[in-house]
Amino acid sequence: MFSRRTNLLPVAFCAAGLLVLCGAAGCARSMITGGLDTAYNSQDITRDVAFWHRLPERSAITNDEGLHGVLGFVYGEDPAKTYDERVKLAVEKGLLPRGFDEPLNATMTRGTLAYALARYLDVKGGVMMTLSGGSARYATRELTYMGLLPEDSTANQSISGLDFVGVISKVQDFVAVRGTGFEPLQKDH
Repeated sequence: MFSRRTNLLPVAFCAAGLLVLCGAAGCARSMITGGLDTAYNSQDITRDVAFWHRLPERSAITNDEGLHGVLGFVYGEDPAKTYDERVKLAVEKGLLPRGFDEPLNATMTRGTLAYALARYLDVKGGVMMTLSGGSARYATRELTYMGLLPEDSTANQSISGLDFVGVISKVQDFVAVRGTGFEPLQKDH
């Protein structure tokens, strides 16, 4: 005869399998519909202010919104009219790695933002960042260490609009105080 324990074994395996599947699905990045308008003339101050004003309300921002914000911050304006133009410009300027092919409505990761900002700031980082060519993972670690990204940031984590605005603000302060090149806080004597 079967014992009660034997009958529960298949149920336990099924439950464990469902947990694994649910956990794996939870790691996928979201796609956002109805993003903010980024196709306006960068000289239109009213629309630019509206863009930056609405960002903090967003629980996550899209790649399109994030690249628009990064290009606007780095160059004072975003000359691109489309997402494809933004990606092309960001790759040409070294703010995105060659081969970047994420969809415009995918949530921007902290790693994508960190990569762009680390390149802009010319952050050298440690041995692993140097050996990896400044990968998103090590750029995220370095900018977190520098206090520019929120604590406990990971490269694959989506970034909210509020955190994005906060990071850009911190980088703006960093640039104002130390210049665009990274300098250690204390030099060895």
